[in-house]
Amino acid sequence: MSQFIVGNTRTYAAGGSINANKVVRLGASDNTVHHNTSSTTPNTGTSMHSASSGENVTVQLDGTAKLVANSQLTRNAIVKADTNGGIRTTTTGNDSVVGVVLESTTQTVTESGTEVVEVDLSCRNSRY
Repeated sequence: MSQFIVGNTRTYAAGGSINANKVVRLGASDNTVHHNTSSTTPNTGTSMHSASSGENVTVQLDGTAKLVANSQLTRNAIVKADTNGGIRTTTTGNDSVVGVVLESTTQTVTESGTEVVEVDLSCRNSRY
């Protein structure tokens, strides 16, 4: 499993079920987050653990983070949130960037969503 460097964190209420190591976005209510399932919605950060709706979830805002890869990724790939809060390579203009992959995945396409990789969040929310 990958390593990571914890940067700044903040605690939010989970606006729904949140899985660990996923990209999150602000919810409609103050101080809530949801999985970010849109590649163009700004990212708030990454969930550091799982939480049920209404429970507190710690969100990492910067540094390097562990994230679930939902496709095969190579080191230095620029990634975006996908439809379930995981990450995949971005190649589309106007995507909100999650970060840069620091290690290649070893999974095959059929194993997508089973591997966690380290991602540098320093370019979070820039546009591809």
